Amino acid sequence: MIEDFTISPVECSVEPTDVVFVPKGIDIKQGFKYARTLLQKDCSVRIVGSGVTLSKNWPHWVATQPNLLLTELADRPIELLQEFLPLRAGIDGWLDTIFAEVIGGFRGSQIFYGEAAIRLFSPILEPFAALANLTKQSGPVRYHCVDERWCGLEMLQNLAEQNNGLLVAATRRKSVLWPILLLVTGLVAFTGVTLDQLRIYVKEASARAELRRLRSHSYATFVPRFWVVLLPDWIRINLHVLKSIVEPALQSGERLGILLTGTLQSGARVDSNLRARTGSELWAGLGLLRHRIDECKVDQVISPESIGSLLRICVQAFRQSICLLVRLAGRSSRIRSGALHFDLAKHKWQLAKLITKDVWTAIAAEKASHAAIQRHSFAGTKVVLVSACSSSLAVADLNLQNAGATTVDFAHGSPVSWLSDTPSVSTLKCVWTRADAAPVAFFGQSAIVAGMPRTVTKNFRPPGYEAMNILIASNYATVDSLIGSTLPSLAFQEELMAVVRLIRDGFGQRFQFRWRPHPADMAWAVRATLNEYPNVDLSPGCSLGEDAAWADIVITSSSSIVPQFLLAGVPIFLHVRPGLLHAPEVEYFASERKFFHASELQQPFAQCIAALDSGDPLALEAEKRTRESFFGSTGEPASLFEILRDYS
Repeated sequence: MIEDFTISPVECSVEPTDVVFVPKGIDIKQGFKYARTLLQKDCSVRIVGSGVTLSKNWPHWVATQPNLLLTELADRPIELLQEFLPLRAGIDGWLDTIFAEVIGGFRGSQIFYGEAAIRLFSPILEPFAALANLTKQSGPVRYHCVDERWCGLEMLQNLAEQNNGLLVAATRRKSVLWPILLLVTGLVAFTGVTLDQLRIYVKEASARAELRRLRSHSYATFVPRFWVVLLPDWIRINLHVLKSIVEPALQSGERLGILLTGTLQSGARVDSNLRARTGSELWAGLGLLRHRIDECKVDQVISPESIGSLLRICVQAFRQSICLLVRLAGRSSRIRSGALHFDLAKHKWQLAKLITKDVWTAIAAEKASHAAIQRHSFAGTKVVLVSACSSSLAVADLNLQNAGATTVDFAHGSPVSWLSDTPSVSTLKCVWTRADAAPVAFFGQSAIVAGMPRTVTKNFRPPGYEAMNILIASNYATVDSLIGSTLPSLAFQEELMAVVRLIRDGFGQRFQFRWRPHPADMAWAVRATLNEYPNVDLSPGCSLGEDAAWADIVITSSSSIVPQFLLAGVPIFLHVRPGLLHAPEVEYFASERKFFHASELQQPFAQCIAALDSGDPLALEAEKRTRESFFGSTGEPASLFEILRDYS
């Protein structure tokens, strides 16, 4: 709710007449500057933004201002998400209209929702629930947006007016240049996409040769019951499928089928720069499968395998992209579709990528998946995909279903955004925990709770052991969270790391700290924070299991490593940024182990250490409850392979 993360720098009771909203990616200092102008006019002001309550972000005057409230941008409980459905319906309706007949037989929203959510609508998907709640304040409140060109202004205005509020913003006139700018941007984007696809085709020559060899291999006579769809150059994204399906299948003697997607190029993808590659090994992302690939049936659902096919895709994609550009250029840049109010003008390049690159890859996937279906029988098979979010995977998924397969969308870890990628087009969605299953059920898709890879084993610590090693894990500086050159979540990383000073103040030098940043974290952001904590060790390139085995206590941000850490059998404290306050995996976590401001950790941490030192048998009761809420009464993740083997 709106007051979950609201503070007043000076104790007072104030009903704000003006609300200043700071969109994600805008420096929070701009919000304070804007608010100060209003305060000088004797207004009472609430600033709403990500990181606004962190005192390190405050100008000096804030601590003495009596007419100011600071509110973090928090999400909403899942039981109130019905308010999101009109927005989702608006996005679906727009996609169905604009992308009609791009991929024959499928609605535009079936194919392009995931890409559109990431490329275009994430700026309004993320804050929608919070803003819907924020604008329900009683009275004629005036709303201000620090960025008057923010693409969600129309949505904010619509929400405010529904509740007798007023958006104070300069009204942008419709640009007469919008059609020309869109057409030029789209043609430039299509040229870039074409050149990029030609480059990729050339670099995939060795992969095409290997595919021809594998298709003619003597082992290719069997008919797989299980297929896995993998990104051959990205081991981290494939790991959960390799651990949950591939390893147990091979151990049981099951013959597998492999469908490659993404790209067939040699080398491995670099987590911190997804356009960069390292090494020259072919399909390095397949892990253990690389050494047993001759035992499998192998095909691909993403790339043209001849110059003729490449040229046909190019011609078809060009025609479709031109049609889409003309269709969009004839409309206003502002979308008004049900609850969807959105201005495309600030997202010309992302829109151009959606209607060029994503259309290209969807068409390529349609042709490649049809070719694979001609070569293999998928009737009665189970196909497990690493994700069904992208346009290319959605096309392949739907075509495989039409060929008689049961498809399973098994995305890496906990959903990054359970509003943007739920539900998928797959027959089933597989998630690691009951928490992740909650939003899937909300949207009506069938879900399996299983398949979490066991990369972490139980730490055997005797009762009364002296905890000394604290592992801090974070994901606040990933390349995915960059907005321009800004890392909006960096303030949360600083707040999380502040627990080091707090614990040292209370326990002296008892504890040794190790920090495990996310593999995709920006190196410069890690170095900058580490310079503030010279006595904290950086994880020396260890696996997650090795770092967990070292740890006596874990302090982590919310990510897919949280349920894995639960298997370690040590205390786990969860740093909750407000934007994830009501995310299911956070709501299911034991309340006494959650904190936002570093100072909130002081008392529960001291109580935990006292319980551990005394050998209290209930010292890990919070972790036990969380495991049961995540995995059920056994507190253990279920085997996806065993569930699917018996599924009919």
